[in-house]
Amino acid sequence: MKSYQPINPDDQESDEDNIFKEHLELFCDNMEYHTDNFKTACRDARDEFRDKLRHKFKELRESLRRHIKRRG
Repeated sequence: MKSYQPINPDDQESDEDNIFKEHLELFCDNMEYHTDNFKTACRDARDEFRDKLRHKFKELRESLRRHIKRRG
């Protein structure tokens, strides 16, 4: 008959906890990195879109002014 040595639950939990904590820290750091990159990309896209809209509105305004001057 085989005899089994009891496992100390504290030892097992601490190893698992440490591994879990390491992975959780890596995951959180990774998500923070991607979140920052996403926010930066959104800001850049928003600014680029805003500039394009300003340019288009400016062109439209000038076009309307020219059209009004020709008719008036």
